[in-house]
Amino acid sequence: MTREIFLVLAVLGITVLLFITEKLRVDVIAIMVMLALPWLGLVTPAEAFSGFSSNAVMSIIAVMVLGAGMDRTGVMNRVAEKITALAGEGEGRLLAVISATVGLISAFMQNVGSVALFLPAVMRICRQKDLSPSRLLMPLGFSAILGGTLTMVGSGPLIILNDLLRSGGERTFGLFSVTPVGLALLGSGILYFLLLGRFVLPAEKGDRSQVSPQLEIIRTWDLPHEVYLCRVPSGSPLAGKSREEISLSPQYSLHLLYLRRGRDISYAPWRHTLFAEGQELALLGDLEKVKRFAADYGLVITGEKEELAGSSMSGFAEMLILPGSSAEGRTLRDIALRKNLGVEPLDLITSHGEVHGYFPDRTLKAGDVIVVQGLWSNILRMSRSGDFIGLTPIERPARPDRIVPAILCFFGAIALALAGFRLSLALLTGALGMILSDVLSIDEAYESIDWRTVFLLAGLIPLGVAME
Repeated sequence: MTREIFLVLAVLGITVLLFITEKLRVDVIAIMVMLALPWLGLVTPAEAFSGFSSNAVMSIIAVMVLGAGMDRTGVMNRVAEKITALAGEGEGRLLAVISATVGLISAFMQNVGSVALFLPAVMRICRQKDLSPSRLLMPLGFSAILGGTLTMVGSGPLIILNDLLRSGGERTFGLFSVTPVGLALLGSGILYFLLLGRFVLPAEKGDRSQVSPQLEIIRTWDLPHEVYLCRVPSGSPLAGKSREEISLSPQYSLHLLYLRRGRDISYAPWRHTLFAEGQELALLGDLEKVKRFAADYGLVITGEKEELAGSSMSGFAEMLILPGSSAEGRTLRDIALRKNLGVEPLDLITSHGEVHGYFPDRTLKAGDVIVVQGLWSNILRMSRSGDFIGLTPIERPARPDRIVPAILCFFGAIALALAGFRLSLALLTGALGMILSDVLSIDEAYESIDWRTVFLLAGLIPLGVAME
């Protein structure tokens, strides 16, 4: 028995075993087999992907999945927050930092994906500084396009070009063959907007008509959206007391979002939770009220986090009480919303009007709406409890626990490409790693793919249809 026959039989046997055990979905097993054959040298990458029009199509699909995996863990949101903090107040510096960062990221990611990752942060900046979104979004878009010319994997046309050269038997370009030209193009584009942006970019203020669902909730119910961090120092009279004893909501109109001590974080602490020295409190409310509370209990204000609505971990939601639910006819104190569901109640909207801030003993009725704040995972659990239904879009919870696998898969795929392996094989292996390591489910991977772009590159739909 030759080595090739043995490997084929081994792959076949493992495939049958996986089908029988049903540990993985059939489509995931099929992708594993498709990648195993070229990695074992039983077929070439071109033969493995021959049924998908071209290697370029598979490369673009893989890049979309890899980008979605990085976004799913919240990595890119953290990067965006750091960059905007680095940029400071000046519009020119802000434009340069954002454009350069997006351009560099676009070197290894589809430009659509890199723009999508930074779009929420840029829109937040525009709202905060009352800028027209076009003053940052237009340079952002051009930088993503120009950044795609830094490497041979940054844009679809360059991927296709290499694939055509390979098909014609010509020598292909290396991953960084186009980098000198790409750097010149990206630098020229950023310099153009820095020097001439004041003349070519729109000067009007931001458009307030198009807002995110989170910002719409904040504006509709006039909710606070700034979080202030306070530390409980040694000797503070707050230590040993519960939030109910200090009347945090009725007396100070503040909401306690979480308590942190070291790495331990307790979200939406229960009313009987005791404070302790060394804890850090995340308080939602007005700064003056936070200062008054801190002065009364000797707390140290350590930091401020603005624009809570843009967080990938948590947000606001309007939850409707369903008829016949267990919450009907009871109070928040009865159902222990914080203890059981881990969300902070902010407002109660009834047929008689709105109740702000503190309503633990108000009897709930079917049709009442509770505005809550909390982790997306807890809000999602609340909407699936059968007692409530969400009236606003609930974002898919971020997966910070999968950051390490996501980074390993992403940079591992890039490393394989740099090592000289076929681009489609390297990138698709990284995308499969995202699925097997539970960064993304197979369904989330499918959702991350812009199939219109894929079908266009595969020649399945004409350009005119794709542009509609």
